[in-house]
Amino acid sequence: MITLPEIIERDKIIVHVIARDKFTAGYINFMKLRMTEWEHHFFVAASGIYDVKPVDERNVHYYSKSREIAKKYRDLLTECRKIIISGVWDTRLLLSLQKDFVHKTYLQFWGGDFYGYRFSRIPGIRHPRASLKWLIRRYLHHRFIKHCAGTLSLITRDIDELQKIFPSNVKHFTARMPEDVLEHHDFTSLASRRHESSTVRILAGNSAQRPNDHKGIFESLEHLKDSDIEIVSPLSYGEPDYRNKVIALGHKIFGDKFKPITDFIPKAEYVEFLASCDCAVFNYNQQAALGNIWLMFRLGKKVWLRENSSMWHDFTAKGAAIYPISELSCVDFEALSAIPDDARNTNIALAEERFSGQDARKEWEAVLND
Repeated sequence: MITLPEIIERDKIIVHVIARDKFTAGYINFMKLRMTEWEHHFFVAASGIYDVKPVDERNVHYYSKSREIAKKYRDLLTECRKIIISGVWDTRLLLSLQKDFVHKTYLQFWGGDFYGYRFSRIPGIRHPRASLKWLIRRYLHHRFIKHCAGTLSLITRDIDELQKIFPSNVKHFTARMPEDVLEHHDFTSLASRRHESSTVRILAGNSAQRPNDHKGIFESLEHLKDSDIEIVSPLSYGEPDYRNKVIALGHKIFGDKFKPITDFIPKAEYVEFLASCDCAVFNYNQQAALGNIWLMFRLGKKVWLRENSSMWHDFTAKGAAIYPISELSCVDFEALSAIPDDARNTNIALAEERFSGQDARKEWEAVLND
C-alpha cells in the first residue's frame, strides 16, 4: 500500500506499467529526467532476462504477479491521472484493470503485441486449444481497447494497422520508445571508421523471432554466397526452436560465412557491433527493430526493408533513404552495401534529430496532457 503525500498534485500522478525489456531503463530515465512536470510511478516485472538499472529507484516498483498491482496499489491507481501500459502483452493485467481503471488506461503497443492478433496468424486447426486461447485473448484485448482512454503506436502508420485489427473510437497517439537520456555514444567516430577487411558484413534480422523471416533474407542473399561476405544474425532472444532452425539454415547455405550471435550483447557493445556491419536487412512485414534501424541510420549504414511494411511507409514519409528487399536478390556485390553520400547524410541527420529527444518530448507531452 502506498501513502500518497499531500503535496503531490493528484492531477500530475502518472502510473506506468512497462514490460521488462532492453528498452525499460531508457523509458524510466526519460520520464524521470525529461518529463519532470509529472509524478511518475513505474511497475516492472521483478524477474526477466534483461537487467533494469534506472537512474534511481524512487517510485520504481517490482512485482511478481501483474494482477496483484490493482489490489496492492489500489489507492495509487485510484488517485493517479492516468495509467500507461507500455508493451501490451499481459492479458491478466488488462483483466485486473478492466472494471475500475480501464477508463484512465492508455495502451502503448510495441508491434508484436498487436500484429500477432491478425486473423492470418491464428493457430492452425491441428492446435484447437491454442486457437481457442488465441481467440479469447484477442477478444479480451479488443474489449479493453474499445473502453480504454487511448492507444499509442510507435510510428504513425501503425495506427491504421492497429485499427484494422482492433477497430475502436478511442484516441490514438504516436509516442515512441524514448532513447535513454543517460546513454552517450561517439557516433561520429564510429560512423567514420574504415574496415581493414574487404569483407562485407551483413546484419540479418535482430532476434530469434519468426517475423524476422530469416529464410527470406537468406534466399535473397544466396546468389552472393561465393562473394566476400559475412552474415551475422543476433539470436540471443526469441524462440529456441526457431533459433536452431535459423542457425541450421544459415550454415547450410553460407557455411562458415554465417555467424549466429546467441549471447546477449550489452548496449554499448551492441552499438559498436552495429558499427562493424556494412548494411542491414530486416524482412519484417510489420513494425519491429526500430532501434536497430535508427542506429544504423546514425552510423551511416545501408538498410534494406520490405516495401509492404508500415516501417517502409513511415521512413519514406520522413524522407529517409531505404532500399527494397524485393531488389536484393538481383543486387551485385558492390551495390550490396554502397550508399550515396547524400542519402547517407540524410539518414544521419534524421537520426541525430531523433536522438536529440525533442520530438519524443513533444509526443509524450500530448499523451500526458490529454
